[in-house]
Amino acid sequence: MTTLDDNLWEKCRTKIRNEISEESYNTWFQPINFDSITETKLILSVPNTFYKDCLEQNYLDII
Repeated sequence: MTTLDDNLWEKCRTKIRNEISEESYNTWFQPINFDSITETKLILSVPNTFYKDCLEQNYLDII
């Protein structure tokens, strides 16, 4: 991960943190790791399929 990529991911995290409760952020977004970036996508990793499913169901609009 480059510094530019890291900055972009941190900006995304800040925006998400401002839109949801601290508890929700800590539960659902703190465990997410940045993997890579393409021209059109941020590639993220989550702890397991349960996290992925819950994030897609409940937070896809802000991701």
